[in-house]
Amino acid sequence: MILARKSISKKQISLILADLVILAVVPFITLYVYFLIKVGFGFRFQYLRFEHFYYFSNLLIFIVVFYVMDLHNFKKNFITKREVFNILLAICFAWVVSIFFFYITGNPPLGRGISLIYLTSLFVLIVCCRLIYSKLAVAGRYAKKAIIVGAGKGGEAVAGLIKANPQLNLDIVCLLEIDRQKEGNRVCDVTVVCQGNSFIESVSKYEPDLIILAMRRSRYEKMINDLIHCSQQGIEIQDITSIYEEIAGKIPLKYVSDLWILFSHMHQHKFYFKRVKRLVDFASSSVLLIISSPIIGLTALAIRLDSVGPIFYRQNRVGKDGKEFDLIKFRSMVKDAEEESGPVWVGERDQRITRVGRIIRLLRIDELPQLFNVLKGQMSFVGPRPERPEFVNNFLGRNSNGKEVIPYYAERLTVKPGVTGWAQVMFPYAASFEESKEKLEYDLYYIKNMSFLLDVAIILKTIRVVLFGYGAK
Repeated sequence: MILARKSISKKQISLILADLVILAVVPFITLYVYFLIKVGFGFRFQYLRFEHFYYFSNLLIFIVVFYVMDLHNFKKNFITKREVFNILLAICFAWVVSIFFFYITGNPPLGRGISLIYLTSLFVLIVCCRLIYSKLAVAGRYAKKAIIVGAGKGGEAVAGLIKANPQLNLDIVCLLEIDRQKEGNRVCDVTVVCQGNSFIESVSKYEPDLIILAMRRSRYEKMINDLIHCSQQGIEIQDITSIYEEIAGKIPLKYVSDLWILFSHMHQHKFYFKRVKRLVDFASSSVLLIISSPIIGLTALAIRLDSVGPIFYRQNRVGKDGKEFDLIKFRSMVKDAEEESGPVWVGERDQRITRVGRIIRLLRIDELPQLFNVLKGQMSFVGPRPERPEFVNNFLGRNSNGKEVIPYYAERLTVKPGVTGWAQVMFPYAASFEESKEKLEYDLYYIKNMSFLLDVAIILKTIRVVLFGYGAK
């Protein structure tokens, strides 16, 4: 069953709790095995001095690294060589961070023998935990039965999305359709069933846990009483937009309406949240500028040596409420790259990008000077990517049919743009009109679900992008 809209799901929490239990127990297993080998069965734990600070610090370091390395992504199938290697990599990386922390706090870690037992035990238990989870999920042990109402393009899209995410544990029983000509058809390997005279009777025949509405709003408005009855019987009702929001982390434009925007509570963020967010932005950007100053210095030197032109690049961007400001970035292209062409999309192998530029764009280092924009209050640390006025005017314009070029694009101008954001970590740089539309779908998700917890998740995902290049382009 699709969960209520939250930044972290119950399945993800269960994985985190399982890791916490393993991380809490493994040190004792390690010590017992080590001293059992050394002194035999006469060893007692009370002979050891227990350091609470380092014990819990080590636990916290591993949990944060595991999250950054995507080990708590409940949608993954961990029964692959790649994921097992990722677990090994995460454990080794967390161990290096933990050793570094112990040294700088004046408490060198234990010897190689204990370290080997600790890492081996941790790896085996974490892998076993993930394998059990994946086996149960794939086997459908806890699968919930779902009916998709509508076998058109919307129904096909939802069925395909659910089929592509087996870790959701959703079993699609059928696609319910009123068009008798579609009876018996197969959509994404799911049978289309014709609805009888009564919608309630048709649904009760399959006893679903979830009903997904994947048809025109005008149709299910006519069956509102039947849907209310199903809801009263404990069946969860979701529309196609909510399903996409939960599974894909975005809000599909093709299924959004003015009424949905009106009732989505996208702009009802509490006053204290905005104020505290500004304080956090100011403090975090100040600290990061200090910490990253060596990287900023080395990058500036590399740009100077690599190509002719200024180190920093100022570009006009559109911020909150349509106010324009100068965005500061490291220059990643040749000097006067748009002097002849004007504002154009940056291609994947754009010849205008310099050698150093490709590296700093891949690692997102070119974004670091934007921290000065955050200090000024022009940007937030987390938010939609600020766009250029030329593109914004184009997106907000209307086509020959009188419709907006990109519907609801103005919604992303209701919040401050960010150095990083949900769209940035979920999707690479937008290099075309269609990609900008898809990034807007992620931006709408962020605006609707803004919270400190979501901001923390985005920052952790950004660290993953910087360290491993995931999502960069």
